[in-house]
Formats: sequence, structure tokens, C-alpha cells
Amino acid sequence: MKPKGGEEGLTAGHGLETSGWRNVMNGSASEDLKKLGDLKIIRRSGLFSDFLVHVRNATLLHQNSAAVDRHCEYDKPDLGVEISLGDLFSRTPDLWSDYTSVSEPQYANVSKFSYSVEKGLEVKLIGDRASAIAYAYGELGYAVAEDGEHRSVTCESSTALMEPPMFVHAYVQKMFGAIPNLRLAVPFRGGARFSQLCITYIMSYGLGMLVRYYPTQWIALINGGEGDLLWPTVNRAQQYVESVFPELVAEHVAFAIHNPEWVAKGPAKE
Repeated sequence: MKPKGGEEGLTAGHGLETSGWRNVMNGSASEDLKKLGDLKIIRRSGLFSDFLVHVRNATLLHQNSAAVDRHCEYDKPDLGVEISLGDLFSRTPDLWSDYTSVSEPQYANVSKFSYSVEKGLEVKLIGDRASAIAYAYGELGYAVAEDGEHRSVTCESSTALMEPPMFVHAYVQKMFGAIPNLRLAVPFRGGARFSQLCITYIMSYGLGMLVRYYPTQWIALINGGEGDLLWPTVNRAQQYVESVFPELVAEHVAFAIHNPEWVAKGPAKE
């Protein structure tokens, strides 16, 4: 995505930073473990910002197909935007079975999706979270309708450009073992939107910082210490990052190779 750039052209710094972790993790290990989902990560200038720009904060969409059908680019969230580990977990479909025992996921299953400039956007949602997610998009200016067991959210193309839908997929639990399952997620606080590639990157950073700088809490977590309710989710998140991030990168590179005009137009603006 940056054909003429090497390591010497990278911006110094992680591009991500923990925000107030010492204020959260300041009690006993058992109390700290209960607050893991509240740990926040803040976007700064650095490697992640370079990454965000050059991959264009784009999610590659699968509509009942193993192939990429289209892509959706999001504006770059402002420097200084904060995302919690709970925010990340709640928008990662492959953590569903574990995270639902802790809190409500912020996405719903997509049964149908269509978009054109002339007709606008229509997304049909199904499942336990359909009503809640449809309502959240209603707050963004979408029209919401009930259609049997489905909840439908629709808008004109101008609204979709101003308040784009934030899509994510389940990559581990694929349909027929090959097709990533499409979900519609609620944007992050303040309307920030990150692609699934970027969400997975931030999650990896957060887990790494937790292990590196809070070993006491980490050991208590993996050993089943009191307050370890998030351990199944964290454990699953580790597995998710290890298996899905390389797949997302490979998919992104393949899409760029097969769509050279996309790369030729240059990186997104910061």
C-alpha cells in the first residue's frame, strides 16, 4: 500500500498509547480484573496512524461469498480518540460466545445488504441484537422498519456517506467454513469508525500492553483468580488476533493487487 516506502519512512512511535491505565489498575488484582474492559487506548501520531492512512481504514466486505464483493472506507478518527478494550471486544463477532456472558455485543447479523447511489442503502438485520442495533442506526438518521423476524435499516446514499454503516465479519466461525459472516456494528463513541483490520491491530496492542506492564494482574487472570470474568474473552481474543490478523492482511494485499487503480489513487489523507 506504500510501494515507495521502507522502514526509514515510518513515523516514530506506536501511534497508540494507553490512557489512564494506572488510574484503573490501582487496587487489588481481583478488583483490577473486573475493570479490564474499561482500559482505554488513545490514538496518537506514529506507526498505527501510518497504517491507518495507507490501508485507508477500509473494511473489505463479503456478501455471502468467500470473495471480496466491495469495500467500505471510513474517515480517519481524530488523533486523541479513545477506545476501550470493552469497545473492541463488543465489536468483534468471533468473541460472541464468550463476551455475551459479560456484556451485550454491539453488532447484529446481516441477512441482506444492498447499496446503490440511486436507491441508497438497505441492511436487513436478524437475531437477538437486531432491534438494538437498528435503533442505534435510527439515531444516526436511518429509517427503521420491522419485517417479520427482521429489522430493516435504510437511508439515502447521502446519509450513508455522512454516517456510513460500520461492518465487521466473523472470520473464525465462517459460513460453510469459507465465507466470513457479515455483521453491522454500532460506531464507537463520538462516531469514530475503524475497519476490522484496524480494530484487530488495536486489540493486539492492548493485549500486549496488558501482558507487558501488568504482569501481576495477567498472572491472576490466566490462573483463574477472583474477578476473572473476562478471561474467556481475553483468551479468545488472543487466538483471534493470531489467526485473523494475518488473514486480514493477506486479503487486503490481494485486493490491492487485483485493484491497482485503488492503490494508484494514493493513500487517504490524515
